Amino acid sequence: MRRGMRYGTPMMALMLNGVLLTPASAVTVMNDVTMSINMTIADVTCQVNSGAGLSQQVNMPLMSLVDLQANRGPMVEAPLTVDCTGSPSQPSSITLSVEPTGGSSLLGSGDLGQLKTNQSGIGLKLTWKHDGLPLSLTSATPRVFIPSMAVGNVWDLGIMAQTIAVPGETAKGGEYVGAIRLNLRYS
Repeated sequence: MRRGMRYGTPMMALMLNGVLLTPASAVTVMNDVTMSINMTIADVTCQVNSGAGLSQQVNMPLMSLVDLQANRGPMVEAPLTVDCTGSPSQPSSITLSVEPTGGSSLLGSGDLGQLKTNQSGIGLKLTWKHDGLPLSLTSATPRVFIPSMAVGNVWDLGIMAQTIAVPGETAKGGEYVGAIRLNLRYS
């Protein structure tokens, strides 16, 4: 960085090597200052879905309107594995937040894992494969997985999906799409 260059807004000031640079290009010499930086470097390198990442498409099986209205749709797994066996460090936790996207929306508050699809009358019920609990479909309520949930440093975070009828709406035959955005963070 050269002296006299202007950066940012009039309120910004940068401290470099004891020289205070302001947007007005006024230079004031100051005493040397010490800046301490504390950090932990962890070499956690896990494979998500065997290196394929989070993006995937799950095809639900065909079902009749009678089965839909009776909520007898089969459960289908959307696999999500985080394999940390080759990592020199293991995560202390994995946090997953989920929210609707791509034309899907919450069915109710989102706490029961129910998602409206793009087709009137058709929804999806989403639960965690690990324990059968419903996904919270609001990013404000992430799910935290701890190491005791892993087997041999492999975390099975799969999601189970079941087609359901949306109460108060009339379903008709045809294709539908339900989409969620996953945010995975391990620490």
